[in-house]
Amino acid sequence: MRLAAAVLAGCVSLWAQGDVAAVLQKNCLGCHGAAAMSGLDLRSREGMLKGGTRGPAVLPGQAKDSLLYALVSGAKKPAMPPAGLLKPEEVAAIERWINAGAPELTLSPAPKYWAFVPPVHRNYEGNAIDQFFPSAKMADARTLVRRAYLDLLGLPPTPAQVEEFVRNPDWPKLVDRLLASPHYGERWARHWLDLVRYADSAGYEFDRDRPTAWRFRDYVVNSLNADKPYDQFIREQLAGDESANPGPEQFIATGYLRHGPEANIRTDQTRLDELDDLIATTSGAFLGLTVGCARCHDHKFDPIPQKDYFKLQAVFYNTEYASHPLTDAAAIAANVAENKRIDQLQKPAKQALLDFMKPTRDRLTEAKRASLPEYMQLAVRTPAAQRTEGQALNAKQVEVTLKTSDEDVIKQFSAEEKARHKELVAAVEAFDKLRPPDYPAALGIKNGKKYSPDHQPGVLSAPALPAPSFGPDHLRTTLANWIASPENPLTARVMVNRIFLQHFGEAFVDTPSNFGKSGSGVKKQELLDWLATEFMRSGWSLKSLHRLILTSRYYQSQLRPRRLEAEIVRDSILATAGTLDRTMGGSGVHPFIDPTLWQGSSGRKWPGKSDEDPSTWRRGIYVFTKRTIPVPMMEVYDKPDTVASCARRNRSTTSIQALIMMNGSFVDVQSRKFAERLSREAATPEEQVKLGFALALGRSPTAKETSAALSFLQSNSTGLVDFCQTLFNLNEFAYIP
Repeated sequence: MRLAAAVLAGCVSLWAQGDVAAVLQKNCLGCHGAAAMSGLDLRSREGMLKGGTRGPAVLPGQAKDSLLYALVSGAKKPAMPPAGLLKPEEVAAIERWINAGAPELTLSPAPKYWAFVPPVHRNYEGNAIDQFFPSAKMADARTLVRRAYLDLLGLPPTPAQVEEFVRNPDWPKLVDRLLASPHYGERWARHWLDLVRYADSAGYEFDRDRPTAWRFRDYVVNSLNADKPYDQFIREQLAGDESANPGPEQFIATGYLRHGPEANIRTDQTRLDELDDLIATTSGAFLGLTVGCARCHDHKFDPIPQKDYFKLQAVFYNTEYASHPLTDAAAIAANVAENKRIDQLQKPAKQALLDFMKPTRDRLTEAKRASLPEYMQLAVRTPAAQRTEGQALNAKQVEVTLKTSDEDVIKQFSAEEKARHKELVAAVEAFDKLRPPDYPAALGIKNGKKYSPDHQPGVLSAPALPAPSFGPDHLRTTLANWIASPENPLTARVMVNRIFLQHFGEAFVDTPSNFGKSGSGVKKQELLDWLATEFMRSGWSLKSLHRLILTSRYYQSQLRPRRLEAEIVRDSILATAGTLDRTMGGSGVHPFIDPTLWQGSSGRKWPGKSDEDPSTWRRGIYVFTKRTIPVPMMEVYDKPDTVASCARRNRSTTSIQALIMMNGSFVDVQSRKFAERLSREAATPEEQVKLGFALALGRSPTAKETSAALSFLQSNSTGLVDFCQTLFNLNEFAYIP
């Protein structure tokens, strides 16, 4: 009987070993294999008995007391992956195996997660996209030309452009012509600016403007128009200032490192928070990984230990804010000298203003001091060297409390004193008007001397790519070269996935900034890898990638319509109305914001102009992005808040969108302009209806639509304006076909 029992136990043990090996292989070794996250290596019995930072993982013969069993069964709280992911029979197998003494398991090397292995190029006959996406019925010529213009330029085609393509439907020629248009960069730069959380202000409660931020926006537009190789695009943004002979373009590119929200108070903590934002944005935008999750602990899903997070932090730790001059030293010196000269001339006027306000300011300050508690007054009277720690803190608080603003002083003035104060202020401002304009400068970053005290710079250990050697200098260049390496398994895939997503509304990885295990997973990986390798073989040319996608039969087939982004809805309205100002580049414009639609929490005034002012009718990418004051029309159409990187915009459908299109002042003005255009360019109501459809929708109206439109025009005194606004409100107008 004892022999039979022993044989049975042995069989059970062997059976359990096989199950346990498979379970660990599939669910655990990705993090607790070679990566040994939390110090735990489950590849051997020795590693399990040794355990990690939380102690031994296995106590042979004692499953209920073993950490491994407690975690996978959910008995230990909080439960850790793969708790809840394993089947009950898999948990039971682990329990039996531990109770059998946890005999050594036979484990084959865990396969590397797909995203961390370099893509393999495979040869396909023709365009591989059509091998994986069998095309449905081909779209007609009018649909295709409208799709191409909206997709590549973000502007609708004119009736003449539509008819030209219908007569001669040379699709490759059209694609090449649109890719060569300067409006291509304006359209596709918007996607990158979303990723790098671009804004023209710093955020938080003060939300100070960044007057030169627009130079980075123009850098992105110009880089895309010039088809700058994507690997070079990466290197310039991360480390343009470290290049051999950096010029204005390279300095401007480092604005990428400055476009996160900027804390109003500079402390060690806010600095670490800004570095965290930079690490999260860089890893998500370029690598499609959520490295920010490893700030406080090892990543829960991906083999990204906490030490990797601090290696990246050390790369950026010594950086400092910079404003890079974009002119020569002589011009800078002349500007500084002229300002110093004006400072000297202005000094008496400033002093006169201070002297005039001093008696009232002193009286208010003394009244505040007298109202302070005695212990605070004692702290102020005590010499600084003799103050206790508490008194030093109290004295510092008193300094803040006793500050009296100019506004408080002016409130105490009589009418005559206010008039005199106004004269003195005008005298000071008269000198300011003599100052030379600021010399051009770029918002950017530079290297300082403050290196990370506890961590050495480095890169992520997860990708199957050798770690570079970091020297004492050019840390960001070393990181940028590692990211932009053709051997990096993530970089090309991530960008290809983003481009594919924007063209089709769906992608290989539906979480475009998360290629890790907590992301959506991958579909049609073979095609993603083919596109990624083709992208690199083309010299990292984004235009070549667009051309490859657009010339597939799949792209030219009948696709699901996609709603336009906020900026393109606005641009399309302006283009259709004939009012669009196509001026490129330069500082942003401030469109009108109705105060009934926005109530500023801080009391700041938005310097917006009337919707009637043509100077605001530029493309949406040039609208000034104030973090705390979103433009209502942009906001309701899902423009991101720019606080964090946006990898994929929402496409909501809400009643507010309909209301702003029917009642908003901007749409009202443009509807009138559109009606004026139709009146100028078409003589009869029939011609006006036909032209309206051609301009707004790129097609002729049906007989039913013509009849309804003419009937409406005849029965309504404002019929043409309302007809134009109706065209703007059609789904067909706001969707890429």
